[in-house]
Amino acid sequence: MTTQEFIEILNDLAGPVSPFDDEDYSDPSTIPNIRKKWFAQQDAKEIADCLKEVLIKQPPCFWPDREEIYRLEIVEIAGLLKDTAYARDIYNGIVPYLTDPVKRLLIIDAMGYLGIIEGVLALGQLNASELKDEELIAIACSLNMIGGESAIKMLNELRLKVPAEKKGVHEQIDIALNYPQTEGN
Repeated sequence: MTTQEFIEILNDLAGPVSPFDDEDYSDPSTIPNIRKKWFAQQDAKEIADCLKEVLIKQPPCFWPDREEIYRLEIVEIAGLLKDTAYARDIYNGIVPYLTDPVKRLLIIDAMGYLGIIEGVLALGQLNASELKDEELIAIACSLNMIGGESAIKMLNELRLKVPAEKKGVHEQIDIALNYPQTEGN
């Protein structure tokens, strides 16, 4: 699979019609199963390579009104690669882009779905005072998804760094702390 073919599949998954002729795409609750079924029929290494390139280049969605769904499809596929030998390679390829404010949000989200424990330290090294609220919320969610004691510690540190008036961020940090994940979940 080429990266362009992968991008087309992502856009189809985010689009208004099913990319798969034999699937009922009208019920949104079936989409995760459709995605998993599609993934199971693919070469995981090819998907991992394509995903890493998409995370680094971040091509736009073909459907401008579906950009959020498109981004969700990208990170959901990262989640399907979580327990594979390729997750660390993707992580290593995307971490340098945390400093790019244009690419950072999707990278943060993908790090949570990949679940690599070193992501806790990488996310903790970001300067909270320079981040947008949506990035801080994404960090809280990703830390929770990565899980473990180091993630809980980092969430507590994040809580101290974020000004109290950023109530939405504090709410998400509290949710993550109240529902901690074990490392690797």
